[in-house]
Amino acid sequence: MIAVAVVHAWRLFPFGVVIFLAGFTSVPQDVLDAATIDGAGFWRRNYQIILPIIAPIIMIAVIFAPCSPSRISASSIC
Repeated sequence: MIAVAVVHAWRLFPFGVVIFLAGFTSVPQDVLDAATIDGAGFWRRNYQIILPIIAPIIMIAVIFAPCSPSRISASSIC
């Protein structure tokens, strides 16, 4: 059963990478530059600027991940 979970996670990994890469590239550079000028550090920029901007994209990835068609096992959530 662990092998099935690992293979399923391995199949979904490229989808997640593409979704999150699209989310990170959608963050406006001028907002990040303004935060840097205002004195925001690495962690503050990530948690208070980038995370709220890409929150809808994270929700899409969370919704689509279990609903992906599974060829590995007959049981599927969606």
